[in-house]
Amino acid sequence: MPAVPGVQGSVNNSLQWEENMTRSKRAIKKQRTMERSQSSVPAAVTTVDTVQPAVTKETVTFEFAGKKVKMDEVMQLAKDAFTQSHEGTAIESIDLYIVAEENAAYYVVNGEGSEDFKITL
Repeated sequence: MPAVPGVQGSVNNSLQWEENMTRSKRAIKKQRTMERSQSSVPAAVTTVDTVQPAVTKETVTFEFAGKKVKMDEVMQLAKDAFTQSHEGTAIESIDLYIVAEENAAYYVVNGEGSEDFKITL
């Protein structure tokens, strides 16, 4: 068969183009496979130690008429006095009022107060 000028070169170019396309398709397929496998792999679990906040010691001291009264001590006295006079009643809330002029503290428990709810300071 006689050679046709320019045809052999275009056949080679066509074959080269097909090979390049096949390589490109394989490369794209491989890349997609890798991306899928990476996205389906769960991320490594990292544990973080939780830092506990430092405990702060707090004290409230009320000074009047030459006296020093610590609030936590007065609060405990109020709780003890209520518990002794009201056995079986749970303290859900307690409010404490210091009246320096009377040298006393009054408390209100569970929203109820009384003249009897008094502590002499």
